[in-house]
Amino acid sequence: MRVIVLFMFFALSLFSSSVFMITSTDAYRQTQIVLSEIEIIKEHFNITAKSKSHTFNTELFSRHTWQLTYEILIKLNILRAKHGIAKMPVTSMQPTLDLSPILTYEQINRILLEIDFLKLHLGITKEPKEVRVDGTKNPTDVFNALLAISRELDLINGFSFNPSFVFAEAMRIHDDVTNILHFLKIKDDTIPPKKLANATPSNSCATGIEILKEIERLQKKANIKIVQLDELSNIKEHTPSDTFLITEFILAELQTIKAYIGMKDYVTPLAISFDGKKSEDTNQLLGWSLKKLQKIQSIR
Repeated sequence: MRVIVLFMFFALSLFSSSVFMITSTDAYRQTQIVLSEIEIIKEHFNITAKSKSHTFNTELFSRHTWQLTYEILIKLNILRAKHGIAKMPVTSMQPTLDLSPILTYEQINRILLEIDFLKLHLGITKEPKEVRVDGTKNPTDVFNALLAISRELDLINGFSFNPSFVFAEAMRIHDDVTNILHFLKIKDDTIPPKKLANATPSNSCATGIEILKEIERLQKKANIKIVQLDELSNIKEHTPSDTFLITEFILAELQTIKAYIGMKDYVTPLAISFDGKKSEDTNQLLGWSLKKLQKIQSIR
């Protein structure tokens, strides 16, 4: 039934967007359905533990919620692979300056569809209860709900992201930044920084924060609405999963730069699988991207 409903939604969404006023509240409601589905899957595997996730209070935007759906779809692929089910490609998106909540809504419905297929493979027939959402929700509410979904999937998968997954995202960032320099016709004479021996996820997160500050510098020049970084900076204990989250923030912010300078057809490449990578590899690659961004003085 859900497949039919989703098909009708995507077909109707081809018409004028004025017909449908999808808001963050609608997207939030879908996240609650996903959480209900996650509980059913946990019940199937006799998982009773509850995950913990940071709750963000800063103002976030739909570009951040969309990027977090990408993380969830990757974790659903991990679950598919764990049970011998072929993985499905996780798509990227055309850069945009002002991402609409309807695009996050679409992604969450893709997540629901993937869960339907997973339940079919796993022989789960139980359906989620109806959900009710009180009040108006904003992108930060949606983001926090999606982050809770992501952490719950860690429990189901039995692990979170390892350094090789994080390195793959750092490579996507590196490709984006390199393409930005090429598009702006800036000579790229940078070289990778020296590896920091025994680097930890905290080192990679710190480098990631520096990248976000460089992007913010460029966004201010272009009057692009920025996100406050204090909450990310104040997370004390970092895991590879935290580093992965920061790379998703970086990718979300880079899309605004690409859209502003006219790179709307430059879609961030999909992640490539890597094995045996360590935090020091990720930290080095992020450091290289940082050096490249520092060469950009203006995007006007």
